[in-house]
Amino acid sequence: MELFDSYLTRNVFETSVENVPPLIPLFKAFEKQKKKHLIKGFNASDFDESCQSYYEDSASMSGDFDQDFYARVEAGGRNRECLYDGREQDIKTFLNQVTYRMYLLSVDLDGGSSFKYISKSDGKLKNVPDFNGAVRIFTNTFKDKSTGRKTNLWHTVVSETAHRFSIGFEIPSEQIVALLDSCEGCWEEILWDYYRTSQNEAFIDKL
Repeated sequence: MELFDSYLTRNVFETSVENVPPLIPLFKAFEKQKKKHLIKGFNASDFDESCQSYYEDSASMSGDFDQDFYARVEAGGRNRECLYDGREQDIKTFLNQVTYRMYLLSVDLDGGSSFKYISKSDGKLKNVPDFNGAVRIFTNTFKDKSTGRKTNLWHTVVSETAHRFSIGFEIPSEQIVALLDSCEGCWEEILWDYYRTSQNEAFIDKL
C-alpha cells in the first residue's frame, strides 16, 4: 500500500473495468440502472445558473482558481455558494468526504468529459479524458509522515459534450490491494512509475 500511495502522489490511478474481473458484474448492473435515469438534453445550468463560474473553473486548464475558497467549501461538506436558481425545478446535491475513492464511469462519448487534478509532485494541472468503463482510484487527502500536515488533491470533473454517469465508493486500503492483485497489468504500471521517478534499479532487479 505504501507503493500505491507513492504512485498516488504523482498520478490518479486508472484502468478499464475489463481488467478487473471482480468489478465487471457491478459495472453491468450500473449500466442497466443508468438507462433508467438518462435525460436527453439535460443541462445542469437549467437548474442552477449561480454555479456557472464553478463550471468554468472545471472546464479551464489554467489551474488559476481560489484554493482557499474551495478548501472552505470542501470543509463545509457541500457548495453553499450554489443557489439552485435556474429556470427549471430545484435539485438537491450532496458530497461525501472520504480519503480513498474509487469511481466507475459510464459515458456515451469517450473523451466528451474529463477528470482534472493538480499533481502533488509537480503542481501542474493534468487532464484525464473519461472513457466508458473507466475505473479511477485516488485519495482526496495527503498526510505528510514527518509533520502530520494534511493537504488536498485539488480536482474537478467536467462534462462538455457527454452524458457522464459515475458511481463512487469509499474503499479501504486492503480492498485496493486486492483489486490491484486481480487486475491484469496494474501492478506493473505502478512499479514502472516508481522506477521512472526513483531510478531505483536495485529495487527493480529484486522483483
